[in-house]
Amino acid sequence: MPGEPDAARELTPKGSSDVANVVRLGVQAGLQPVRILTSPLIRARQTAEVAIEICGGRLSVTDALLPEASPSDTWRVLMEEGSDAMLVGHGPHFPRMVSFLLGARAALDFKKGALLRIDASSPGQGLLRWFLTPKVARRHC
Repeated sequence: MPGEPDAARELTPKGSSDVANVVRLGVQAGLQPVRILTSPLIRARQTAEVAIEICGGRLSVTDALLPEASPSDTWRVLMEEGSDAMLVGHGPHFPRMVSFLLGARAALDFKKGALLRIDASSPGQGLLRWFLTPKVARRHC
């Protein structure tokens, strides 16, 4: 709804459909999260719920994925969880998190509902495996 604070906005039906398509394509590319970590904001939680319906995993809510969160705080939470995880959050945190994991400034055009896979055993040593957007997913689903 216009004028509504971003933190209170819900996932739209189109957003839900876009997320579902991207996650389905992610599953085809090998997505199998043990845990889905999400920001506590409503749209992120709803996005995580759509993902769980498609690819499974256990849900964990963490402030370490809020828009203003520090990538190092997110990394600590990720290491505490101890298994393959999918992160659901927001800008401007995600571009910073990608740069933190890859050890380079990432120039990715983040779209709402995008999904990317980074394999990382330590910060700065990550490897970007793939990057999926709703537009790409609509062509394949």
